[in-house]
Amino acid sequence: MKKKFQLTIITLQGAISLIYILSVLYILIDNLRFNTNLYFNDQNFFSIVIQLITFFALAIQIYQMNEPQRNSSTSLLLLVLLMLSLDGIVLLPDLFKALKVTIISPIIIGKIHIFSIVYSTLLLILCGINQNERNTKNTNSQIIFSFAITFILTYAININSPTINNPYYMLDTSIQFKAFFIFLMILAILSFIPSYLTDKTKHNKLKTYSYIFFTISLACLKTSNNINLIVQIIALLLLISSSIILTINLKSYSI
Repeated sequence: MKKKFQLTIITLQGAISLIYILSVLYILIDNLRFNTNLYFNDQNFFSIVIQLITFFALAIQIYQMNEPQRNSSTSLLLLVLLMLSLDGIVLLPDLFKALKVTIISPIIIGKIHIFSIVYSTLLLILCGINQNERNTKNTNSQIIFSFAITFILTYAININSPTINNPYYMLDTSIQFKAFFIFLMILAILSFIPSYLTDKTKHNKLKTYSYIFFTISLACLKTSNNINLIVQIIALLLLISSSIILTINLKSYSI
């Protein structure tokens, strides 16, 4: 993945994250100013902001890596972070409530939500498969193929009335979609095992652990809207710590 394309991805991710974070601040200020009930009355929306900041910080660190330190999985991780940041679109329905307007159709928001979490998970699976692969030619075709599969699935999934106005609850209201997402997350975790078994150096083991814990934290944060506050805090700490360790690991050694 060329440097200019990577810069485009990071710029797009930064712009998306900034829009979502400003949306949260606007809703908070609007509700405090008029002394009304908060549209986001739980910790989930603040959790999304922390995730967005973590994803962008990790993307910046990856972009600053030297070319010899990169492999196909490192480049894939940039796309994963972009898709995970795009999933912050679930914040927009609450912004529209505060503004009393509807700029984007709830159906479109729901479809983007589905696309972002499915595509990011498929890309994570590719990260595991290509963890020690330096040839990016095959990776490009895998990215396109995964995009096509995700697009078809997103188009095929019907968004019903309980979730149309709040896509953030989609995984809680659709048992089939939740089971499918959990299945993909399990595959993503398992995809890092072959590389671990074939290369048991201290560096590769630490990198594999970081990827696995990063994926586990995402599974906890994305699978359900109703997770316990303590579990959510632990998942966020795991996400942040695994991102830091992964960054140090990737930048400290030639992969």
